[in-house]
Amino acid sequence: GRKVVGPRAALIGGWALLSSCGFLLSARFVFIDTLLMCLTTSCLLTGFLACRRTQLAWGWWLASALACGLGVLAKGPVAGVLCLPPLIACRWLSGLPRVRISQWAAFGAVIAAVTIPWFVLIEVHQPGFLADFFWKHHFERFRMGLSHAEPFWYYAPVLLIGMAPCSILFPATVAFLVDSGRTTRTWRTPGLGQLVLTACWTIGIYSCASCKLAPYMLPAIPAICLIVGVALEDELPRIDEDHRIAHLAEFAQDVARDEERLATRGEEADEVLELEPGLGVESGGRLVEDHQFRVGDEHAAEAEPLRHPLGELRHLPVG
Repeated sequence: GRKVVGPRAALIGGWALLSSCGFLLSARFVFIDTLLMCLTTSCLLTGFLACRRTQLAWGWWLASALACGLGVLAKGPVAGVLCLPPLIACRWLSGLPRVRISQWAAFGAVIAAVTIPWFVLIEVHQPGFLADFFWKHHFERFRMGLSHAEPFWYYAPVLLIGMAPCSILFPATVAFLVDSGRTTRTWRTPGLGQLVLTACWTIGIYSCASCKLAPYMLPAIPAICLIVGVALEDELPRIDEDHRIAHLAEFAQDVARDEERLATRGEEADEVLELEPGLGVESGGRLVEDHQFRVGDEHAAEAEPLRHPLGELRHLPVG
């Protein structure tokens, strides 16, 4: 993401992703869709990097093919359906020369090398698997829905609720995307267009399918969060890198000094440092600069928690 939209937008997009309750909840369950999300996102981002210049970047191109092949191995041809059309369209829409047949052949060869051996072996040991897997669980599931038929608009509330509280930024993001102002247009880069294309395609193809389940939207969430990151990049105040590193170094020195003091007093077993979830970001994206709270203070349990980039630090007594 850093190479597609820039480090700052990617960082904000990462915060947006970590604030999405559906993404966090999915990490607590074993879903093939979470693996598919990882692989399709890797395929698309590396594919965009491969196609962003006139000369195709072979390293990124083959990495994209490998991720796509692993996605097909994980959940079948749906990985190719999600990845290949955006890759084809982004090259065409950017006005660059189209990818040559030999380059697509290399892409397909990597996918075939990853997937065909397993499909052949499973068909040998379980005859009829391929017909059932490809026809029933892909084509018929898309066309008839099987046991999960839902209306076309099913994923609208799924995204609004599943990406909360990040979803409250959707109106501002849409306004950014449709704004015709000259300043705003300079922020809308080709990388952003590729992400919008990816998100729209993923949501659209799943909405057209008769079979709908909430986890099916997971592959669209990383692209949406990066779009939100680009939209907010110019709105949040910038933090000077040297200033931020200085504060983090000061904080680390405070922790080391207080741990040394605790060690000399023999109190290491009496207190434990607990990390609680939460982003150390004030409203507007500014890091808290007041690091006066000392870890190891005798009254730390009653003191206000320290907000820092990794979460809240509290001292809690053991037992």
